[in-house]
Amino acid sequence: MLNLLKSFLFDAIVIVVKMFLLVLEVVALPFMEIKCFLTTKDKTYKSILITGGSRGIGAHLALRYAGPGVTIFLIARNEAKLQEAKGQVEAKGATCHIFAADVTDKERMKEVIEKADEMCNLDLVIANAGILQSYPWFEDYERTIAVNVSGAFNTIVPTTACMLKRKSGQICVISSASGTFNGLASLNLYGGTKTLLNYWCHSERAKLAKKNIGLTCICPSYVKTDLMDNSGFKVSNSLTMTVDQCVDEIFYANARNKAIHVFPSYVPFYVAWNNFVIRLSSISF
Repeated sequence: MLNLLKSFLFDAIVIVVKMFLLVLEVVALPFMEIKCFLTTKDKTYKSILITGGSRGIGAHLALRYAGPGVTIFLIARNEAKLQEAKGQVEAKGATCHIFAADVTDKERMKEVIEKADEMCNLDLVIANAGILQSYPWFEDYERTIAVNVSGAFNTIVPTTACMLKRKSGQICVISSASGTFNGLASLNLYGGTKTLLNYWCHSERAKLAKKNIGLTCICPSYVKTDLMDNSGFKVSNSLTMTVDQCVDEIFYANARNKAIHVFPSYVPFYVAWNNFVIRLSSISF
């Protein structure tokens, strides 16, 4: 009986502490954003490489960064769509080079990134390529993991090697808000791949900072792209953002070298509450 009482009291203390930390996290978020806005000087980029650059977020990012004096490298599998994206980028006055490559091809990605860096020292690389699995998830889990995880690291690893040589640069990893949750049944595999990217970014950022290399992890909620449309995943329009809205957030986060940027603004609060409920439900009485 005494042991049972001790266990109950311990669980009660854990609940109180977790509630306090939840409140603290929610209260601190606005102040952290204000501090970042007031104290951080915007970074600008003149040589940018984007994977998944032929459509969706990648293509829109290219247009957002495009302008006179800017060199943009786009990587994707579909050369016809790459040519189309290149024309749009060049119409804004930027220089654009395209490479047809699959991010899951480790040797090809290394070759392409090293070539791009030789042409013009890369100061921003955006690992954007990703897929959202159709259902049931287990029918294409290998491809999802290959693109979302291996594809990201096939981009990050050679990029880091190039940037370490001159001790400068910025790496941007396009992850997902789903990776910040303790679990979402509807996005189990996809969210799992993004959780891995989030964890790596958190772990590696401080190390890279010592070498003057920035690392930003981007965690958007639902974005209206063909990626989502083709997945068959249905979300209310009231919960989705446009590609341009997403791109503006990414542009801001990279300019400020933010560690992690979760958006829209309501998402961090919803994530904090959801994760607390999941942790609470794991406590047995």
